[in-house]
Amino acid sequence: ILTSQAENPTFKKILTQVKSDVEGGASFADALKKHPKVFDNLFTNLVAAGELGGVLDTILQRLAAYIEKNARLVSKVKGAMVYPSVIGVIAVVVIIVMLVFVIPVFAEMFSSFGGELPGLTQAVVDISDFLRANWWIILGIFIALGFAFKKFKDTDRGEYLVDKLMLKIP
Repeated sequence: ILTSQAENPTFKKILTQVKSDVEGGASFADALKKHPKVFDNLFTNLVAAGELGGVLDTILQRLAAYIEKNARLVSKVKGAMVYPSVIGVIAVVVIIVMLVFVIPVFAEMFSSFGGELPGLTQAVVDISDFLRANWWIILGIFIALGFAFKKFKDTDRGEYLVDKLMLKIP
């Protein structure tokens, strides 16, 4: 029934494989364990316990309730993260626009007055000049860092450390 209702072709293929494995004599839990990216250890181990205890229907109902609650929680967390993320992105864009377009105008105006700029003002002008001259290097560094972070997060240790850090963020 699930195979005919599944809209995702990859998930439909996995369900078909699980069905054929069960029809071929494998236990339901063993058929699910062949697909660890779809069915995690908690899911497969609870199914195995339900099969052994003869309470598979109860276990599947509890798993369904757990998965639904988890999906709602993930949705709430993602929703709560949208506003701070948007504010952060807008802040970065505003800073970049100021450094690239506004600061050079002020730097030219200040230089026409003659004299030396205060240290902090000169530092901002220098950062602006560096950003305008080397934007492609900075962009490349950020792309490389993003790629490296994604690769690190895809490992078990990386996922653990990132999740641990995310829990400590207020």
